[in-house]
Amino acid sequence: MSSAVEEIERLPERIPPPKGNPWYRDALWQLFVATCGYIVYSLSVGAVQWAGATKGRESAAILNANYVIDLERWLGVFVEHRLQSLVVDNNILMQAFNAVYMWAHLPLIIAIAVWLYVRHRPHFRLTRNAVLISGAIALVAFQIFPVAPPRLVPGLNFVDTAAKVSGVYDTVEPKVFFNPYAAVPSMHVGWVLLMGLTVWQYAGRRRIAWLGLALPAFMAFAVIITGNHYIFDAITGVAASLVGLAAAQFAETHLYLGRSAVGRAAQQSWAAERAG
Repeated sequence: MSSAVEEIERLPERIPPPKGNPWYRDALWQLFVATCGYIVYSLSVGAVQWAGATKGRESAAILNANYVIDLERWLGVFVEHRLQSLVVDNNILMQAFNAVYMWAHLPLIIAIAVWLYVRHRPHFRLTRNAVLISGAIALVAFQIFPVAPPRLVPGLNFVDTAAKVSGVYDTVEPKVFFNPYAAVPSMHVGWVLLMGLTVWQYAGRRRIAWLGLALPAFMAFAVIITGNHYIFDAITGVAASLVGLAAAQFAETHLYLGRSAVGRAAQQSWAAERAG
């Protein structure tokens, strides 16, 4: 608190009273921040395609994919093709995992963001920043280490299950913002983990809270069974999101909280001056 007082002493002698902003201003601001983050993410991912660099990166992406496969084989966890083969001939299960892959990503993030903002607004910023920071980490990884998903690696014989419902899939996740060699990390898994942790922490009913923990597990199976990711991708997606969450928590503690303390102290000083 002493640092806050020292900061106040450097403020002008008379501090104007803080003006309360209408709720819709903050809502529009949050929408603006989220939209900017999505645009930057989408443009960065789509830039590979628009610049005509997809073919140039294909060989590197396939080579890196084989590195991932070799690592998984060495660890004894290269079971992606076996998992898909258990489901691909069962139309109901296949469509179920396709639905998880499509609808439990951006649509779920939007729905939980709205719920969190309306019902638990003080905690909205933390989740928002965790998503933005982990997304930035993923963008760097996509550029440094392009990796082809299993369905694009020659010889693996994976089925692109989402292509069987391509009309819906292209609507939910437009291919104009699509980098085919951005398998590592899997932000499908990482961001759903952040959403699941949010549901676990703030859902009032325990059954719904447990569903929050189940969501990233469902997504991890979905990204593998649809032929879009390896187990390694899911693990790195979790790591990227947890780093993003830790960074967002650091910002809350050392940046936002300190600034709020100064603001509260300034408001109290102005109120005391008026009372005197």
